[in-house]
Amino acid sequence: MLLLVVGSACATNAQQPNIVLFLVDDMGWQDTSVEFHSSRTVWNDLYNTPNMERLAAQGMKFTNAYAASPVCSPTRTSLMTGQNPARSRISDWIGHGISQNSVLRSPDWNTVGLQPRDGNATLPTILSNAGYRTAHVGKAHFGAAGTSGSDPTTLGFEINRGGSQIGTPDGQGSGGRYFGPFPASTMPNLGAYGEGDYITTALTAEANAVIDQAVDDQVPFFINMAHYAIHAPIGGQGDPTIVGDYQSIGRPNPEDDYAAMIASMDKSLGDILDNLEAEGVADNTLVLFMSDNGGLSYSSRNTSGVQTVETLAGENVSVDYSANNHNRPVRSGKGTAYEGGTRVPMIVAWAGQQAGAEPLHASLPIAPGSTSDTPVISDDFFPTLLSVAGVPNSQQYVVDNLGNRLIDGNDLTPLLSGAETFEREGEIVFHYPHQWTSFSTPAGVEPFTAIRKGDYRLTYFYGDGQLDGQGPDPRLELYDLTNDLGETTNLAETHPNTLRDLCNAMVAYLDEVDAQLPIVRATGELAELPSVIHHVLGDLNNDDQITIDDWLLFRPAMNQSIIASNRIEAEDQGDLNFDLVIDRYDFLLFKSAYNEANGANAFAADSARVPEPSTAVLFTLGTAGIACWTHRRSSGSELATPTVSRSKPALSVSPTSPW
Repeated sequence: MLLLVVGSACATNAQQPNIVLFLVDDMGWQDTSVEFHSSRTVWNDLYNTPNMERLAAQGMKFTNAYAASPVCSPTRTSLMTGQNPARSRISDWIGHGISQNSVLRSPDWNTVGLQPRDGNATLPTILSNAGYRTAHVGKAHFGAAGTSGSDPTTLGFEINRGGSQIGTPDGQGSGGRYFGPFPASTMPNLGAYGEGDYITTALTAEANAVIDQAVDDQVPFFINMAHYAIHAPIGGQGDPTIVGDYQSIGRPNPEDDYAAMIASMDKSLGDILDNLEAEGVADNTLVLFMSDNGGLSYSSRNTSGVQTVETLAGENVSVDYSANNHNRPVRSGKGTAYEGGTRVPMIVAWAGQQAGAEPLHASLPIAPGSTSDTPVISDDFFPTLLSVAGVPNSQQYVVDNLGNRLIDGNDLTPLLSGAETFEREGEIVFHYPHQWTSFSTPAGVEPFTAIRKGDYRLTYFYGDGQLDGQGPDPRLELYDLTNDLGETTNLAETHPNTLRDLCNAMVAYLDEVDAQLPIVRATGELAELPSVIHHVLGDLNNDDQITIDDWLLFRPAMNQSIIASNRIEAEDQGDLNFDLVIDRYDFLLFKSAYNEANGANAFAADSARVPEPSTAVLFTLGTAGIACWTHRRSSGSELATPTVSRSKPALSVSPTSPW
C-alpha cells in the first residue's frame, strides 16, 4: 500500500515540497473502513482505519486504482522508475527465480531486480540531485540477495532503515517475525529495538525521526515509508496493543491478527500525519495512499466459509471467509489475474485540508471529499512526483531525444486538480508471465497479460502456450467492470469488436516494449500471443461502421457459399472466422458484432425485411479467435507471420473452462 506525503520542509523553501511514500504491503481493496465500492460492504465494517477516513474527507478517493502487478517487487520498482513490469522485465517478486507449471515456465526475466543505473533514472536519485534528503524506511525488496540493488543506498537513498532483499519481516523475537530484535543482515540499522518491539511501531518512529531531523536542518526530504505489514505471516503477528480488541469480540483466527495489523498500519499513518502537523507543515503536506498489490484471499487467511462476526461497533454481520472471497466484490486476490490481484485503495489529500473548505493550494487544488473513477496505476507516481517536486527538465526522464517513451506512467496532477477529462498516453497493462503458486489454489493463478481500457478489462491466459487442441489452449476473458465488477460474465463472444480493440492495444504494447513471454516447456518456444486485426469485424464495405448495408453485402455471399458449398479464400467478404467458408458461424458472428455496435436487438429490427437464413443453427463453438487469432513471436522484437487455425476458432473463451 502506498502513501505519498508532500509538504514544504520549512516556510522559506515552499517550492520544494517534502515527499513521503507510505507503502503498505498486500492490503486489499476492501481492507479498510473507507468505502471504495459504490456502496458499503461487510468488509468495511470489519476493519478500523479512521486515519484513512480522515484522508478521504480531506481529499480525493480513487475507486479504480491499480498496482502494476499482482505481486510486490514489480510494483515497488515501478514506483521508483515509472516503468511497467513488462518494460523493466522485473515482472515477478525478487527471489522467486524461474517458476513453472506443468506446461509453461517463466521467461529469463530480470531476476536480480533493480540495480544502480547509469544517469538519473531512479526517483530517489533524481530527487537527491534536486537537493532532497532521501531515506528508505521498511521493506525494500528491490534487488536480489548478493547484488548492489539489495541495498537501497545504492539506488539513490542516503538513509536506509530496515530494507534489504527480503520480502517478509525477519524479526528474531519470541513472538515471531514481526517482533524484535531485528538482524542487521536483513533489517539493517534497527539495532535500537529489542525483544518484543513491534516492527510497524519501530518503522514509524524511524520515519518520524528522519522528518524531525530534516525539518531541523531545513532541507526537503523524500522518505519511502514502506511497511512490512500486512504481509504474511499473519497468525500471531497482530499488534499486541490492538489485537485484544478483536479477540475479545470473537474474531476468528487469524482474522483477529489481520484486523490488528491493518489498524496498526492506520495508526502509523496517523502518527506520521500528527508529526507533520506538530512540525508545522500539515497545510503544505500532500498525502497519497496506495497498496503494492491486492489482498491475500487464500493462504494465511481464514477460509472456513460463512460465519457470523461481531464488529467493533457491536453489530453482528454475516461474513463469507471462503477462499478467493476476501476482496469481494472484486474477484480473487494477490497473485491472480483478476481484479482482486491488482485493484487497491488509493487516496490523495493535503494533510491540512479541512473537509468542506476551499482547496488549500491553487497549484494543486484537490477538492476535499472528492472521488475519481478514472483508472490509474502505480507507474503514474514517478512522473507525478517529478511534477509535484518541480524537478527541472523532468521530460528527459519521460521521453528520449527521439520522442520515444522511456516510462509508462502518466502525470496525474491534472486529474488531481479537477480536470474533467484525463487523456492517458499509453495503456494500463498487467503482465505476469509467471506461475505464482500451484494451479489448484486461487482462481486466476497462471501466466497472463491483461489490459484495462474504459469500462473493460481483457485478460489473456497463456494456457499451455500452443493453439493445438491438446491440453489447455490459450483463452480470452472480457469483462465490463462497470456492470460486472466481480468478473462473472465473459463477453468475449458477444463483444467481438471490443475484444478486437483491446487485443490490438495489448499486443501492440507488448511488442513496443519487447515484453518477455512464457516459454512452452514441451518445445522451448515462446507462448503464442493474440494477433492484430486491423478492420472492424463485420464492416464489409470498409466505412468503419456496421450498418444494414453490410448485412446486404454479407447475406448473398453467405447464401452462395452455403448453397454451392464453395470453399473461398480467407480474405473474401464475409469469412469472418477465417475458416475458408462463409457459413452459420460467420452469420452469428456478424449478428453479435452488429448488436454490439448498434444495440442489443438492433439486428432483428433492422434486418426484418431480410429474414435470417433457415440454415442458421445453434452456435456452439467459441468465437473469440475471430477478433484475435494467435501467432508466435520470434525471440526478438519482430513479429513472425501469423499462424491461423483453419479447423476451429483460434481461442477458447468458455467461462467454464478450468483453465
